[in-house]
Amino acid sequence: MRKLTLVLAFAACLAGLTALSSAGAATKSGSGKAAAAKLTINSFPGGVFGYLSGAKKSCLDGRKVVVYRQSGDRPDPGSDRKVGGGRASIDEGRYRYSVETGDDGRYYAQAPAVKGCAAARTGSVEAMNLGNVPGTSSIPICSPWTAETPAEICALQSSPSQWGLSYELDAIGVRACEIGKAEYTCSGHVSGPFPWGNAGTFAGRNAVTFGWAPYPNGEKRVFIYTNGNSGYGSSLIEARLPSSNSADLHVFKSTVPTENGATAEFFTPDLPGQKAGEPGGPLYLNFENGKRAFDLGADAYIRGYLYVRR
Repeated sequence: MRKLTLVLAFAACLAGLTALSSAGAATKSGSGKAAAAKLTINSFPGGVFGYLSGAKKSCLDGRKVVVYRQSGDRPDPGSDRKVGGGRASIDEGRYRYSVETGDDGRYYAQAPAVKGCAAARTGSVEAMNLGNVPGTSSIPICSPWTAETPAEICALQSSPSQWGLSYELDAIGVRACEIGKAEYTCSGHVSGPFPWGNAGTFAGRNAVTFGWAPYPNGEKRVFIYTNGNSGYGSSLIEARLPSSNSADLHVFKSTVPTENGATAEFFTPDLPGQKAGEPGGPLYLNFENGKRAFDLGADAYIRGYLYVRR
């Protein structure tokens, strides 16, 4: 009887160890790997910025990002100098950080690992020199092919003193095309870089629809739809305008077709301190009422810089 009791006790102990082992294995496999986020970096005059994405909110919102100045051929956080840090915060639905760096050298960013979140690091980018005049050949003109190159930023105009997109908007019926109206749509033509306008090799002007509607906090939601031709589809700019008197056109996204039937997407990051028409800032919009036939139409002009959304 004693022998049977010992056997049963041993069996119970073995079963307990097996269950404990299984529970430990389940805990380990259930915890999974630390969540990995995608970290990007771009330059603007005087600093860099980027976005965190691809992970749970706790790995994005308020996540610390450290920026380094690269001293060698490749990033080395162990020896490269830290130039600053920031925390990712929500902006237009994306988690963005920005750090002032200076106007020379190459920089990269790293989000150190935290509980449940793996470390993330970017490649390096060249600083945008503060001494350069924006809009020179160092920044390419925007086109459907910009996204196929390493360029992260492009210009709508060939020099800072020029307009990139020029719109001639007619009145509809007897109602005037006036930006002061709460909601309206104007039709006309646009010239400028292809395919937002239709210039260069594709000489001529594209038909365009320029409209707006109410947006929260008294702002306007702006839609600019350019008809496609020459075998290309249509392009679209979706943006917000703080008020009828504002020149700040904040671009949520601008989509343009490419040769292979895909779509390239652009946006303005609207960085603090960057004015309308400057790299990193919103586009600059000049909307003039009282133009065209019987002074019921309008002329509109846009200049500035778009970033590629990758």
